[in-house]
Amino acid sequence: MDVDFLFQLIAANQGGGGGPLVGSTTIVATAGPYLDWDFASTFPNAQVGDALIGVGAADRNDLGSAIYTSGSLNAQKISSESSKSPGSAFLLATWDGVNTRITSNNTIPVDSPSYYCGWVFGLFRGFNPGGVTASSINGTTGMPNPPLRSGFAANSLVLACGAIDDDAVTDVTPPVGFDLVGSRTASLTAGGTATAMLAWKISTAGAEDPGSFGGSGGDSWRAATLALPPV
Repeated sequence: MDVDFLFQLIAANQGGGGGPLVGSTTIVATAGPYLDWDFASTFPNAQVGDALIGVGAADRNDLGSAIYTSGSLNAQKISSESSKSPGSAFLLATWDGVNTRITSNNTIPVDSPSYYCGWVFGLFRGFNPGGVTASSINGTTGMPNPPLRSGFAANSLVLACGAIDDDAVTDVTPPVGFDLVGSRTASLTAGGTATAMLAWKISTAGAEDPGSFGGSGGDSWRAATLALPPV
């Protein structure tokens, strides 16, 4: 499999076991752009209309201010934080069957202690990315706690997204009732640590208040709850 030299590909193309999650991966940007990722080589089983969800976390505020475009998937930034750490970005893209990359406009100095960025991606099938709704929140203690999201259709895909500053959280667990897509810490010995995390469930209730992710972290964080209606 082709692996971009800018990244360590940690868990490429993990299948979703026949459910709505059809693939997942975690990557770490280690130099240059915060994101320049070849979607198609990671998920060769992608189908037109699949929804790609990405959660990024870095110990740099400007991650949240990046513009995620390219001649690629035109990733939509659903929520972000650019005024405080952790810098975070929660992305949504729709596979169009043609374009193969997601990139950002950020470049950062390679000698910065904060230039690592962790990303978690999940590829989902059977839901309408164009109908996404979202709520987001910041916190200062404990683990990311995605907020209440209501008013969506029954049997929607609900995604709990989180990014936490300064903590290398290796024991992330999903909110109760959710399944973990994955988590990824990006860090340097000199500092610049942050952890991204993503979980999902199918909700029949039309409202979800996920509750906190589990894990040993406790610092500033950003979280979001997304809902995608079924097709």
